[in-house]
Amino acid sequence: LLPNLTVYENLYYYAKLRFPSKTRAELDAQIELVLNDIGLAAKRDTKVGQATDKTLSGGERKRLNIGMELLVNAEIFILDEPTSGLSSKDSEKILDLLANIAARGKIVLSVIHQPSSRLYKKFNKIILLDKGGRLAFRGSTFSALKYFKSHLEGLDQDDPVEVVCPHCR
Repeated sequence: LLPNLTVYENLYYYAKLRFPSKTRAELDAQIELVLNDIGLAAKRDTKVGQATDKTLSGGERKRLNIGMELLVNAEIFILDEPTSGLSSKDSEKILDLLANIAARGKIVLSVIHQPSSRLYKKFNKIILLDKGGRLAFRGSTFSALKYFKSHLEGLDQDDPVEVVCPHCR
């Protein structure tokens, strides 16, 4: 992100570099859609500033970065720890944005460490890796809970396996 430019200008110049033959009107229309998608339409004229300036929150900065890639309309989005260092509210906004991207038929792959149960529920499929990168589980988030619960030591196999968190459901 260029700190001396506004949110809109960052998106505009990125889009102009990627699509030099598009007109200003075409780019503006595309940018407006992205600003709404990433929830930064109200901050369009806010200077991005340095990460330490706190002009934009960490979550807003990450959403702007994702927005730059949304301009390209890629088929696959790969994100490495998009929620690291963010508040729980900002983390939730990021995952909501990624869910919206996936709902449009795009493939979204993300590495995330120790998500809260609230964030965990936002994923529909997961791959869990063990030490050394060995596959520990691959499947739906619900199936993972069921799978690991069934492998708990001392669990009476005749007892029904409850996989819903009693606190957050």
